[in-house]
Amino acid sequence: MRLNRYQPRREEEDFVNRQRFFVTVCAVLIWTGAACSEDKKEEDNSGFGASGNSDTGILGESDGSGGFGGTGESDTAGAQNGDSSSVAQDADSAETFGCIPGSNGGCFDSASRKICNVDGTDFVAEACPDGTACTAGQCLNPTCTPGEPKNECASTTAYLVCNAAGTLYESVSCPNGLKCNQGKCEDLFCVPDTSVCFSPTSIKKCLSDGSAYGQPELCPQGQQCNGELGQCVDACDANTKAGIYVGCNYFALDLDNVEGGATAEVAVVVSVPATEDKDATITVRDMSNGLELTAEQMAVDSLKIAPGGLKVFLMPADGTQGANPLDGSIKTKASYEIKSTAPVTVHQFNPLNGEGVFTNDASLLLPSNLGGTEYLVMGWPHRIFQDDDQTIPFRGFVTIVATEVGTTQVVVTARGQVAGGKGVPSIKKNQTHMFTLEQGEVLNLETDGDEGEDLTGSWIKTDKKVNVLAGSECANIPVGVDYCDHIEQQLIPVNTWGSSYVADAFIARNEHQFDIWRVMGGRDNTTVTTNPPIKGFEVFTLHKGTFVEFIAKGTFAINADGPILVGHYMVGSNYPGYQPKCESGSGIGDPAFTLAVPVEQQLLSYVVLTPPGYAENYINVVSETGVDVSIDDVPITNFSPIGTTGFQIAHVPVQTGVHSIVGAQKFGVTAYGYDCDVSYAYPGGLKLTTVK
Repeated sequence: MRLNRYQPRREEEDFVNRQRFFVTVCAVLIWTGAACSEDKKEEDNSGFGASGNSDTGILGESDGSGGFGGTGESDTAGAQNGDSSSVAQDADSAETFGCIPGSNGGCFDSASRKICNVDGTDFVAEACPDGTACTAGQCLNPTCTPGEPKNECASTTAYLVCNAAGTLYESVSCPNGLKCNQGKCEDLFCVPDTSVCFSPTSIKKCLSDGSAYGQPELCPQGQQCNGELGQCVDACDANTKAGIYVGCNYFALDLDNVEGGATAEVAVVVSVPATEDKDATITVRDMSNGLELTAEQMAVDSLKIAPGGLKVFLMPADGTQGANPLDGSIKTKASYEIKSTAPVTVHQFNPLNGEGVFTNDASLLLPSNLGGTEYLVMGWPHRIFQDDDQTIPFRGFVTIVATEVGTTQVVVTARGQVAGGKGVPSIKKNQTHMFTLEQGEVLNLETDGDEGEDLTGSWIKTDKKVNVLAGSECANIPVGVDYCDHIEQQLIPVNTWGSSYVADAFIARNEHQFDIWRVMGGRDNTTVTTNPPIKGFEVFTLHKGTFVEFIAKGTFAINADGPILVGHYMVGSNYPGYQPKCESGSGIGDPAFTLAVPVEQQLLSYVVLTPPGYAENYINVVSETGVDVSIDDVPITNFSPIGTTGFQIAHVPVQTGVHSIVGAQKFGVTAYGYDCDVSYAYPGGLKLTTVK
């Protein structure tokens, strides 16, 4: 965003530079409440891209105050030389995360189960009635003889046996690669009368003697083969079971923006994969009144989209903050439910780029069935703009939408101060609050208080699936660099986080560009390494909800021995050393926010949208070294190795439209683009299944 009133002031730059001195001591102890004073060890200002073991230098790490340096006219400081690896730890981590009162947490032992207490602070033991035993959190009566087989198969490779408590049958794997047939383990090639997917639209059935599979059989029109079931099912059901980002049910939101971006229409771009065999019919329901929007209201000629096509649906605006505003902390039914008769991808642009747009970003929306019940927030800190006659807070936000029928209980432990608003009380840092949402209702929480308040690390626990998005009204990335821009991204549930990532840098606008990374832990005592090593962050330890933040140039791998989440931030147009490209004299592009995709959640193929209206568009493709990948049937030939990681990366320039990307093995993609005053970035796609 290039409006002059949002340029950082010298006082803000001084504030940022002071905060950088906290790097080693505070080390992102985001919510412990520990105080850090400014007489701690200062950083060695050794210059941008301080020498390390790779060309991926760093500038610093967050201290939890909401920003770090490399942002002033004279401050492009490097990493501390000689500092030990940072450890972000939470002294009270065992007590930090609560629970929903009355909810079931499983079994303490065979005689009692875990029930959340009335305060929502911990689980307590509840004894099972006499004659029952606790199994999977339930007190059950005996129904079978322990150790007795049921003579039924749990799967093609497992059979059912009564558990030790006699309360239910449990799955037991067949030994030595045997197959289960009618409850018995046998030496078979396949289980008679079962089927597997031969292709996305065909199956093969096992012969009656189990010796081989028969010839492929095409699925009926409009159906696809579900890999888990090995059966032809409705295409929407197939994608639901597979847990991939192409789906049929979504929720869109008009997230909080500033000035011109706040009053502009949010655009929802719906794309139909070219592999589909029928048109998709789209319906959009305004959850604030329950009414479906017409094609005319959304500025499209019809609600049908052909395979390989896309349409841009404009959500109606009322000239203030949109028809369904999310302005400040609020609890409201300000959402749009999107349904399709065939699998589609959906991207949300807030707003779509165009003349007079100075602040926008985009999100890859995920099907509502892929929502989760536990999230840790990845966001951006609160900033306060001040001059002689005005004070303007640029607030970070986290937005929760209930997607399931009925009511959803939501527990939030805030890691930054939350502003009060309609239906939302003021919430102090580290406080926990419970909310009840109806389907389609939205809980929007925004930062308040001092500069640097940050909701990153906030914990969200629900009793039904929800979608969660996070970002900032107008973020300076890093703090102190022109210009601010709206950022947003839909988050993924904790159970889908991986332990292996490729941190794929955006293509450099010039040799001075750097990216900002945040790495958050999903459980306590998680050891994380970078390769090629990032100086100061070669090896570090995270606890649940704690994070580190650093600046890096180039692409590298991040590996951990537990679940982590990786946030990727694009820097503002006037980063140190930028090259003027726009009429205003600024560089091209502005802040944007996306998530790196876990290697565990990569796919064999993607349908990726490149939106209209941007000067430069790119798709990053990362794969194991030597893997062949093509885009729109054209092989990618500009791969470069990523050190000794065993991965490779290609930055592929692309044109507006829907792109099909296919690989010989699983790979990952990131889509992004630059224009004057604006940028966008989002994951090209992913699956969202539980990572064990």
